[in-house]
Amino acid sequence: MDSDALTRLANRRRSRLDLAQRKRSFGPGWQHVLAVQPGTLADERALHARFAEHVVSGREYFTPAPDLIAYINEIRLRLGVEPFTV
Repeated sequence: MDSDALTRLANRRRSRLDLAQRKRSFGPGWQHVLAVQPGTLADERALHARFAEHVVSGREYFTPAPDLIAYINEIRLRLGVEPFTV
């Protein structure tokens, strides 16, 4: 599966979001940030547990399952951003 078909979950612990730096940390091929929200490491772990059935590789990458995309779109709606479609 290529990176276009996968989603990665991560929260930002800092109040200032540096998206360019964050995208670089994901590695090559990860160019699209679908949604951003602040959170703690505990928040990120909870998201990983919530979507664990969709894990593809290790524990960082997820298939774009309908419940995950719905969650992403809830965040986008709060931010006033158009919904993402697969």
